[in-house]
Amino acid sequence: MKIQLETKNGSETMSLSEFTRWGCLIEGVEKSGDFAERKNIDMERASNWIKPSAFRHYISAMFIRTYHGLYKQLNGFNPTDIPVAYHNDIDADEKN
Repeated sequence: MKIQLETKNGSETMSLSEFTRWGCLIEGVEKSGDFAERKNIDMERASNWIKPSAFRHYISAMFIRTYHGLYKQLNGFNPTDIPVAYHNDIDADEKN
């Protein structure tokens, strides 16, 4: 499944998997910003809040649930109806 995004400079096409990963990354950065704000950390001056492994872990933890939610919204059916084999190869949409 491909997602078409309109941008200022035209359009971008990406797979649902790629779109989901970007969404999870953006959400992780927003959560980091919220945390820094609560702890009065100046994110523009301090770079020690940037933890790539933490973002990678967050993306991995959120990916399946987010992917299924988007899949359901785009296709109008319950993602648990997707065959188990598809769960093992969630990037199958990139191969088509």
